[in-house]
Amino acid sequence: MSKDAIDERRKHLLPPSISENVVQTEDEPKESDDPAQELTIFIKNNPKGDIAAEVKRLQEKYGFTSSKRSNVLFDALFDFETVPSFKKHIPTFQKLFTDKKSRIGLLGNCARLFSCLKNDKAF
Repeated sequence: MSKDAIDERRKHLLPPSISENVVQTEDEPKESDDPAQELTIFIKNNPKGDIAAEVKRLQEKYGFTSSKRSNVLFDALFDFETVPSFKKHIPTFQKLFTDKKSRIGLLGNCARLFSCLKNDKAF
C-alpha cells in the first residue's frame, strides 16, 4: 500500500477533526520513537554538529541510562557490515563515556559490532 492510499483510508475511517491531525504531509518532519534513528537523522543533517550533546539530549528525552548511550550511538554511527573507523569519533566517545557503567556499555557494543562482521580477516 502506498502512503497516499494509507492516508486516504485514514481520512475515511476517522472523524474529520481527528484525521487532519493524524495524516502527515511530506513537509512535516516525522517523529520517531527510536533515539538511534533520530540520532542518525541528526548526523545526516548536521555533519559537523555536536553528536555528544545530541546523545545527551536524546537521553533526557527518552530516559535511557548512561550504559545504554553506546547502543544508541553505535546504531546511529555504524552499519555493522564493514570494519568501522573509530578515529574520528574519539572526541565524542571521550565526552560520553566518562563513568564505569558507560564504558562497560561502550566495550559491550564494540564486541557486538565486531561479532556482526562477516569478514574476520578485516577485523
